[in-house]
Amino acid sequence: MGTESLIGQILAVARSRGISQKALAERIAVREETLSRMKKRGSARLSFVEALAKAAGVSLGLLTPGGHPALSRPSSSSASFQEKHRTLAWSNPKASRTLLLRRALVMPEFQTLLDASLEFGVDAVAAEWASLKASGDPEVIRAQPITERLLQNITLGYQQATA
Repeated sequence: MGTESLIGQILAVARSRGISQKALAERIAVREETLSRMKKRGSARLSFVEALAKAAGVSLGLLTPGGHPALSRPSSSSASFQEKHRTLAWSNPKASRTLLLRRALVMPEFQTLLDASLEFGVDAVAAEWASLKASGDPEVIRAQPITERLLQNITLGYQQATA
């Protein structure tokens, strides 16, 4: 698919699944000519491309330069990590994201670390954990076995989901 436009790629996937361009156009309630023009132009509104992808049975996503799916922030309708986990620093309602992440790492719970990985990225969470471990803090040493097991499971799950 290489340099083919995103619309062209979606149409190719639909074709490989036995969905004609005409059928795809009908599914998203546009004329086939409209779809042909967008394919030729190679551009369209994002909402159109999303509808086209959904009708073809594929989803859109971001990839890192290495071709792996990029973890992104939750949608705007989801509460941010800071909003969901402000109790990590209950005495400081204006605690920074970094402080909350560090508290999550030394008070390990799977859902909290998963939320952190989704918001900050698995690599950023692992880097912050490596920084904390280097400090030699007794609280970090106490949390180390649990935190490392949880981070390992989250990383493994991410790898399996992106394979």
